[in-house]
Amino acid sequence: MNAMKMTRTLVLLIAAAAVLVGTAAQPAGALTTLGAQAQLRQNAAKLAAAQAKIAAAKHQESSLAAAVGALDAKLGVIGDQLAPLQAKVAIATAKLDASQARLDQLRAQLATKRQALDKAQADLARQQQLFGEHVVEIYKTGDVSYLDMLLGATGYDDFISRLQVVSRIVSNDNQIAADLDSARAKVQAQEDAVAADTAAAFKIQQGLKAQHDQLAAVEAELAAKQASYAAARQQKNATLAQVQTSSKAWEQQQAQLQADSARLQAFLSGRSTSSNSYATGSMMWPVSGPITSPFGWRTSPFGGSEFHTGIDIGVPYGTPIHAADGGNVVWAQWMGGYGNAVVIDHGGGLSTLYGHQSSLNVSVGQGVTRGQVIGYVGSTGMSTGPHLHFEVRLNGKPVNPLGYLK
Repeated sequence: MNAMKMTRTLVLLIAAAAVLVGTAAQPAGALTTLGAQAQLRQNAAKLAAAQAKIAAAKHQESSLAAAVGALDAKLGVIGDQLAPLQAKVAIATAKLDASQARLDQLRAQLATKRQALDKAQADLARQQQLFGEHVVEIYKTGDVSYLDMLLGATGYDDFISRLQVVSRIVSNDNQIAADLDSARAKVQAQEDAVAADTAAAFKIQQGLKAQHDQLAAVEAELAAKQASYAAARQQKNATLAQVQTSSKAWEQQQAQLQADSARLQAFLSGRSTSSNSYATGSMMWPVSGPITSPFGWRTSPFGGSEFHTGIDIGVPYGTPIHAADGGNVVWAQWMGGYGNAVVIDHGGGLSTLYGHQSSLNVSVGQGVTRGQVIGYVGSTGMSTGPHLHFEVRLNGKPVNPLGYLK
């Protein structure tokens, strides 16, 4: 509720209290019947307005409470989803840590293998250098075959010596060739291993990134929902608190008006016992139609429960309304929740009320006869559709109209 509405409510409460104080200050004998009737009508209008505000506040309070309940349910669902999600996050985090450890291990192995690769490349370079030196040496000795070297021997001992030299040369050549092949194979193996480990490490990195992105997205979405629902719940609760505060103020106002109305009703009871020359003592139905809401306790169409002080008769808009019996019109104007209303005093403490009229056909002080048209059906005041609200009151207290209608 905004500040202006709260101010109007406080003003209304102060005005009601002022009426009570002013009335209580007068001696009982100073109250005239006409003055009390006017004050009763005024308080009835205020009471109807307060009851309408209370009904609307209760309806709004119920709606807000339902909205808060729905938000609580959503937060509960998120909470139920959060627990297993957190478990999944914990598992994924553990896997992520294990994968990270494996990645670190592979990176260390890659570093080691790069060192081995560097060594293999150095060995290859050294073997290539030795082979080159041997080729140069052969070149310097001229184009002499191993057979010529053997045939040039001067004796057996010289032949054996030359044969040993050729054997060493051939063996050395073969070893150099083998070392070169081994070095090349080793270098190739190291290069293949490095390439395979690099591919595995890249694949692990891609998997880790996908897991991380997925977890981050789920956590962000969940956090956004929680924040949104929590903010909405906080706003609804704040509005609900305002409505409840206003509802309490209006309920206090209603209680004060009801107390004042009861005091005036007590004053009026027994003062309208004289007979009325217009009354026949027999009441007819004011309109012809079905009873859509009976006399007594019911669920209010505006929310909550209420005591229905009359009967509702369902008839079309503009249907003529007839006086149930003859009497004097004591009220013929707007009456709060009753809308446009007419009250007829039939004498002997008996009166009838005709509410929610679209227009009135009588005025205060006018005498009417049984069956006379006093107004037309409408839907003014606290009404959800065209109908006639009809009351019978005995000494100001509502009684069941069905006990009087013929």
